[in-house]
Amino acid sequence: MNLIKSTLTSLMRSLRLRGEEGWVALRPVIALVAVLLGLIGLNAAAQQQVVTTSTAATPSRSTTIALTSDETRLVVVNREANSVSIIRVKDANGNDVAEKLTEISVGEDPRCVAVHPNDEVAYVTNGISGTVSVVDLVRGRVAATIMGFTEPRGCALTPNGSLLYVANHTAGTVSIVVTSNPLNPVLDGAVQVGRNPTALAVTNDGDADDADETVFVTQIFAELDPNFNDPKFDGNGEGRDRGKRGVVQAFPAGNANPPITEITLAAIADSGFNANRVTPFNFCNAAVAHSLIFCPNPHDLTDPINTNNPQGVFPNQLLSALIRGNRLYVPNIGAQPEPPEVFNVNVQALVNAVDTNALAEVAAETVNLNQQIEVETAAPPPSLDRTFGKRPRGDRWEPRRRQVFDCQPGRQPAVPCHARCGRQTRYPERG
Repeated sequence: MNLIKSTLTSLMRSLRLRGEEGWVALRPVIALVAVLLGLIGLNAAAQQQVVTTSTAATPSRSTTIALTSDETRLVVVNREANSVSIIRVKDANGNDVAEKLTEISVGEDPRCVAVHPNDEVAYVTNGISGTVSVVDLVRGRVAATIMGFTEPRGCALTPNGSLLYVANHTAGTVSIVVTSNPLNPVLDGAVQVGRNPTALAVTNDGDADDADETVFVTQIFAELDPNFNDPKFDGNGEGRDRGKRGVVQAFPAGNANPPITEITLAAIADSGFNANRVTPFNFCNAAVAHSLIFCPNPHDLTDPINTNNPQGVFPNQLLSALIRGNRLYVPNIGAQPEPPEVFNVNVQALVNAVDTNALAEVAAETVNLNQQIEVETAAPPPSLDRTFGKRPRGDRWEPRRRQVFDCQPGRQPAVPCHARCGRQTRYPERG
């Protein structure tokens, strides 16, 4: 475009237009000027189109660490400092580096960050403030603050960056923010999902239409499973290892009143760990035996069903969600409320899988990370081998390595690395 402008300027200066000498530009020259002006307009329009149609390479999801599309910068939420840090993780030569560029103050209790596909803007949800900060990554400052949220948690953008979804944790809604003008977004309604929505993930089919994508939202806490039956408690699954189920909801993008599909994540009958119901605590004692679940065979205490009883677990605290191919992976803290209180039969680190096309759980692909860790070869300290992952909080898909990484609190490096996050757990590749 600069070449066209230069040519046009030189031409106009060389022309004798109507003036004191009475000369006028010839019609062919006028026509040429018109063509050049048209080319300038087309070129500008093309440049504008490139900006407004930036498309993310991968599906978006709730995270506290967001990587720009060129994999050069990380935007990291600092929850206790009420800020976000911008960290360079790759230099101009493609080498991995760890350089903090700046730290930007945002609202109180930042929970999630999403980077716009243009890599120039990031959106940060602030739980206590009830706001979303619009961060200008070019100028390194907050460009705007959007009001009108209720304890916002998860956030996710549609692939082309036209819509931002925000989970309002205590309002039971998912807000819709129009971000087609990235630095000047507009709050535009909310989807009623109920309860406590937490993590979000949006599909990416690779086209320019965001309206054909699907939004997934997790409910942080499990719900009672109506199919669970214990005659002693009239079918109520409260306090039972298999009495509840996890919940994920799905709805089409671009609609403030969409149909909502509920996807349930079933409890697992055998977590991979067994418990002794007789010793050191005798739950088969007539004075304390509340149910055949606690004491499967009260007539024979030596029965293996009592001494080596398989323990179930249900998905709970669904704090994260990640889409890879046609799978939604949901790391969660599996709960086992039944006694005994033993470290390996009360909490499990689960990852459930959902088919993003069928909108249904793929139970056969559920993974218990603790069960995988149990079979590791132990190594002496300070090795973390066989360290149980009690609280899976997040995950990341690494495109170049074609692996999913699960993040465990306490294992994250001091300076986050875009290529890994805590213990690495490989999941089957899909698509």
